[in-house]
Amino acid sequence: MVRIITDSTSSIPQDIRAELGIEAASLIINRNGEEEPDLDAFYKDIYEMADNIPTSSQPPLGKVREVVESIAKTGDEVLGIFISSKLSGTFESFVHTAKEVKNDLPNFRFAAIDSMTTCMEMGWPAIAAKAAETGANLDDCIQAANTSLHSTRFVFAPESLLFLQKGGRIGKAAALIGNMISLTPVLTVNDGEASTFSKCRTQKKALAKMLQ
Repeated sequence: MVRIITDSTSSIPQDIRAELGIEAASLIINRNGEEEPDLDAFYKDIYEMADNIPTSSQPPLGKVREVVESIAKTGDEVLGIFISSKLSGTFESFVHTAKEVKNDLPNFRFAAIDSMTTCMEMGWPAIAAKAAETGANLDDCIQAANTSLHSTRFVFAPESLLFLQKGGRIGKAAALIGNMISLTPVLTVNDGEASTFSKCRTQKKALAKMLQ
């Protein structure tokens, strides 16, 4: 059997992950000197964090190894699908950990896909790979995941320029002017990194552009 592992940035709802048996390694949010799993919702407090934006770090290697090793000992294979390696070191950490497990358990088979994206554009390939898993081998699951990756497009429009400015993506003056004229960028992930797809004057026009 092929087991699918992704990370928490895939945004796959918990009930769907549980139903399909998809493992999600949680990135860590560092907030006010405390660490909490990315899988724990905190967006309801997002505007309170504007002047003290949390940082994030990749899943702890020990926990990743624990999951991979437990699967390997059952004789199952593993396909890992992770956030773009240009946005996080999660992909490289998984590959390193899986190789260590294979050194201890030579019959263990695994594969890893650098999605070159994040959020549900990476979540759908994980779901597609799991859907193909019944009666399929590791290569079939890889093909299903790659087909999904090439069939999706990730676009999003922030409701405010505040966090782009706070995170250093745009300058304070640009954020001020953009908010004054109701500028809403439509963003995407291109070649593994966030980029601007389009710029619209209002949120309504941005949503229409996304739909188009």
